[in-house]
Amino acid sequence: MPHAQNIIRTLAHALPLACPTIVLIGGVSGSGKSTLARQLAREHGADVLSSDTIRAALQAVVPYATAPALHHSSFDAWRTLTTMPGPGDILAGFCKQAELLAPALRGAMERAVTEGRSLVVEGVHAIPGLLPMTLPGAQVLTVFLTVSSERDHRHRFMLREAQTRGSRPAKPYLDQFTDLRTLQANLEARAHSLGVPVVDSDEQASLVLHHLLVNAERLPVSA
Repeated sequence: MPHAQNIIRTLAHALPLACPTIVLIGGVSGSGKSTLARQLAREHGADVLSSDTIRAALQAVVPYATAPALHHSSFDAWRTLTTMPGPGDILAGFCKQAELLAPALRGAMERAVTEGRSLVVEGVHAIPGLLPMTLPGAQVLTVFLTVSSERDHRHRFMLREAQTRGSRPAKPYLDQFTDLRTLQANLEARAHSLGVPVVDSDEQASLVLHHLLVNAERLPVSA
């Protein structure tokens, strides 16, 4: 991923995390959010939480029949909808899944603030408008990562499969790549409408940092 290491290096050294600070890094699979979140958290002694971890925990205790959307990927949760198929189904199915995860994610954020800990939350479910963009006694920074190049996006899944020695195969993502790209377009539009910085993960690190700092100025520590 071009510029990825520059993005991480610049954020890690130039963005001091006031304590407590909550950083929300949204983006679909393959956008680079997990790498960025882990490095940022490690450099600043923050905890990192993936929305997929929360989803896996809930899957273990919530039966499929109770919440089928919880047991699907973010980009094919629409298959659990009971309505007739329509053009908005991909987003509707995803939102249904995200709404199931939101209370647990909000609880984790609030607990971190109560304990005075900084937390980096990454995942496709860390979407604008569903999770709080302000919290009393904390600074909340939000950014949405996107991948503008379809070719690059496809390549990332193949690269990840190779790097993980097949434990994270590319095929499930490539088989539903069109749905994944549709979901990204919808979430990107949502972020824009709410004034959340949307950053192509191939951009120069200085632009990523600029977006985060501007957002931090908009969202000061809440009383």
